[in-house]
Amino acid sequence: MAEDNILIDIEQATEALMELNRAIETFEPYTDGFLKNSYDKLEGFNSDFIESYKRLFKILRSDSGKKLIKNLKGYHEGMTEVVKGFKELDEEMASKLEEQS
Repeated sequence: MAEDNILIDIEQATEALMELNRAIETFEPYTDGFLKNSYDKLEGFNSDFIESYKRLFKILRSDSGKKLIKNLKGYHEGMTEVVKGFKELDEEMASKLEEQS
């Protein structure tokens, strides 16, 4: 029964993990300096919205961005091990099939 089989596209999984890693590397710097620098640049501006922006930036400067990046790195690491395990299993099974034929 073909529907009982689990099909894993290792290349596609590897590409997805590489894309996730690129996203982490792209957004990680923004969790530290961007919001602080943006907040500091608001000093001296006079507008009805400045205080609202300052409150928003204070909320965003919390550790939530760092926690998200940490969780994404953990997910990436775990999934990398899963893909590695599937690849090793696939190679081992292919080797055994070759030995039998």
